[in-house]
Amino acid sequence: SLNVQLIFLQDVHFLPGDAVLWTQQWGLPVLWSSHNAILLTDQSSSISPLIIPSMSARVLLASISIPNITNTFNVGSIYFPEIGKFDLNS
Repeated sequence: SLNVQLIFLQDVHFLPGDAVLWTQQWGLPVLWSSHNAILLTDQSSSISPLIIPSMSARVLLASISIPNITNTFNVGSIYFPEIGKFDLNS
């Protein structure tokens, strides 16, 4: 009933220097991390990061706000690389 469309990307190889160009290219609200991205498909919605202390860089959590909806809702993406290449310390 919320009619929200989200796009979750993984293995994006994002670097902080990419933020301006990549965000301009998408042209809609987006949240980037080194491994993941959460993209919105509606300009009227907004996205903000949820930060949890000691959270892995492989986890991207976000709060989504939609016009005319009182409550926000939370979403997340966890990046798991190919088996055998997973390092718990990164």
